[in-house]
Amino acid sequence: MPVISDVDARRIAEEWIDAWNRHDLDAIVDHYAEDVVSVSPLAVERLGVPDGAVRGKDQLRDYFARGIAPGSKLHFELQRVLTSVDGMAIYYTRENGKHCVDVMTFNDAGKVVAARVFYG
Repeated sequence: MPVISDVDARRIAEEWIDAWNRHDLDAIVDHYAEDVVSVSPLAVERLGVPDGAVRGKDQLRDYFARGIAPGSKLHFELQRVLTSVDGMAIYYTRENGKHCVDVMTFNDAGKVVAARVFYG
């Protein structure tokens, strides 16, 4: 994938944040490729995956569904978007005040193939 423009990165980030805030699981996972690998400290806790790696879109869907389960107050507020050669980083805050960064690498189709999540 060519370098993502700042405008495209901002649009992608806003769509991603909006999907999470609407708790729209289909819209969230639509951003990801079938063979995605996402590494997150919460995956250790929620899925019992020792290395924190969630592999494949089906497992990612299950993982994300737990975060937006009925009654969830999950809400993100976009802070900044940073771009790279084949990806971007979304810096946001959560409803609980935690600072988070999702670093995403895209394939040629514009879908996330690799993600790393950082919490502060």
